[in-house]
Amino acid sequence: MKKSLLPLARRVAVLLPCLWLAACGADAPDVPAPDARAAQEIHFPAPPAPDASGRTQAVAYASSGLPVVYESRTPQVCEVDAGSGWVQMRAQGVCLILARQGGDEQFRPAQAEQEIRAPAPAPAPAAGVRRYTVQAVFFEPDTQPFNTLFIGAFERDERTGEIRNLHGALSQSMTGQANGTGAWEEMSHVVLTHQLSVVTDEAAGGTLVTVFRLPTTNTLSASPRDGGTDGWTPGSGRGLYYGYDGGARSQPNAGNAYVRIFVPRDALAPLDARQLARIAYADCTPEGMMGDVCMTGADAAFYGVSGSMGGYPVAQRIAPDVSGANGVSPATGG
Repeated sequence: MKKSLLPLARRVAVLLPCLWLAACGADAPDVPAPDARAAQEIHFPAPPAPDASGRTQAVAYASSGLPVVYESRTPQVCEVDAGSGWVQMRAQGVCLILARQGGDEQFRPAQAEQEIRAPAPAPAPAAGVRRYTVQAVFFEPDTQPFNTLFIGAFERDERTGEIRNLHGALSQSMTGQANGTGAWEEMSHVVLTHQLSVVTDEAAGGTLVTVFRLPTTNTLSASPRDGGTDGWTPGSGRGLYYGYDGGARSQPNAGNAYVRIFVPRDALAPLDARQLARIAYADCTPEGMMGDVCMTGADAAFYGVSGSMGGYPVAQRIAPDVSGANGVSPATGG
């Protein structure tokens, strides 16, 4: 009997101090309450390969819809703009980008990482070649306060007038936050790296240069039934994507996009009205579409039709590139 009572006595000895603490109102050890907030995930679509200047953009999305903040985990290899995700490679190697979302009263924090591999930035331009930045603004009456903005850069051989390596990014005004201010950082962007058209416009005194998202000009419907022509000329194809044919989807949308800028003979001269009327854009990526209709912007007087949501060009500015790396500054257009 003594052996059978011994475990019971031990349990009572342990229990009595606990009962005394509760009766005397002593504080029990703090136990953190479970976090009832919902989990969120960070998704990192594959970024485009860095361009010749070592420039690209990391774009992450939180499942909660809350904005993310970017950080370079390898600053010796790359730098990243915290708000926009613009990445500038500084050395050869693996660039590791961290995207964080701090959570709020409904969602717990989350983070994800992405690797970007690229060579070192391009060397300085050859003698006689000058680098410029360019910003263009297309007014969007149906997505205010958000407009379509293009921020890019290019090189020009000042001896021959040849323009090359136009690249940059196009904002998507339909992705702006409903309570936003229309800033560049509040919209998604499409990176454009393929300069596929250069046309001298003697009548306007300059050159039309167009850069595309994909290595093809196929962007807008080429079907005559849709008023299509070559598959990309601004104002053609009723703004429908390439592969759409008179009311039917003859092939899937590849999601191309482009921006056409105007470079006057004096690159730094302000554009006059007829030069500004020649710039245009089309965005047939999923975020830049309304069903089968792409987001476009064009001058109605020059191209015969304005953008698919009434968008038209209101400004373009070219300036010397003082970054030293032919980079694209993640700043607002204007």
